[in-house]
Amino acid sequence: MKRQLLIGILSLTALTGGCMNQTKAPPPLEFHPISINNFARTWTVDLGMRGANPTDVFLFDGVIIVYGDDNTAHVVNRQSGRLMYIHSLPTRAGTMHSPGIVGDLIIYPATSAIKCYSVKTGQLVRQYQVPFAIRTGVTGLNNFYYLSADYPNGGRLVALDVHRTDTLPRWEIMTTASIRANPVLYQGSLFFAAQDGTVRAVSEERGMLWQSDDYYDGAFKASGAIVANIRVDESAVYVASADSKLYALNRGNGKIKWQYFTGVPLDEAPFTTNDTCYIHVKGQGLIAIGKLEGDYNRKPKWISAESTKFLADDDKYTYVLLDSNQVAALEKATGQIKFKSTRNDLTQFGVNQKDGLVYATDRSGNLLQIKPVIKQGVVGELVLDTHPLDPSLIEVASR
Repeated sequence: MKRQLLIGILSLTALTGGCMNQTKAPPPLEFHPISINNFARTWTVDLGMRGANPTDVFLFDGVIIVYGDDNTAHVVNRQSGRLMYIHSLPTRAGTMHSPGIVGDLIIYPATSAIKCYSVKTGQLVRQYQVPFAIRTGVTGLNNFYYLSADYPNGGRLVALDVHRTDTLPRWEIMTTASIRANPVLYQGSLFFAAQDGTVRAVSEERGMLWQSDDYYDGAFKASGAIVANIRVDESAVYVASADSKLYALNRGNGKIKWQYFTGVPLDEAPFTTNDTCYIHVKGQGLIAIGKLEGDYNRKPKWISAESTKFLADDDKYTYVLLDSNQVAALEKATGQIKFKSTRNDLTQFGVNQKDGLVYATDRSGNLLQIKPVIKQGVVGELVLDTHPLDPSLIEVASR
């Protein structure tokens, strides 16, 4: 009996050991000094997508939210790379729009429904159907958030209360034309643009802030439709219009501070950093424009014909996605390609307007934080298999 029991224990141990060997974690990564003009992995997180594919990456101050094509949102701590929550998004509710963080809530808007989750616990707080068609993402602060809605009689900007369990608006502003650009709340003022080319600024209590002569209610009026997201920072309100102009408007009065003429209708959003405004123009490439100095009719600092998306920048380089799906560092002053990755299998990229870190997903459902290595002494893991270009191969941006 004892012999049989011993044999059973040994057999069970062997089976258990076999299972552990099959599922044990891979050996830890080895970190080495990385030469300059490379990209190093800061952290990587498995998003738990279970075969689904990432579709969008949204950056916030504290977290990163990644949408998946299985109707889920994956919330990651931006500093540590820790996966915090996986949220189920509204189902059978039309198009998903960009999320917003308002107070203690993450708000996920779809065309006909909204879901709100707690930032602190990740738990579902409330969900509801809406009696209008939501057309944009969310902006807001503290107790109120704002989005655009289409009614049978026209478009409106809608203010909602985070504490209500229904969709009764706090207030609405009718715009007649639909709003496709996300509204932006900046330092207590709310900015929004409609498809008829109007741009407005209102207080959180709905009072009009501009007294422009361009339109009857003080709105700025472009000559073409506005469908791309607008950008607001300490310097201006940046608006890309189908009239082929990029406008920088004074935040206080809506007057044009400067404009850039592209020659083609614009339908992609501008992005700004501390000193530069970037916009991708179809058929031309990524255009860098000095936002603080220059003529009223701005001239570009450079145009990178190969670049399809702005990713990040720092004092020395602008990091972009090339049409070859490679990540590249452009000389910030000239637009010359200084180094680029050989790896080209990353799938979705966030836009980082605060520092030089790059955020991207891969085909395995991982989110990566990537740090450009531009000085000696960095130790880590080479992530994009990047090598400096031969000087004879450095490409000069077209002007």
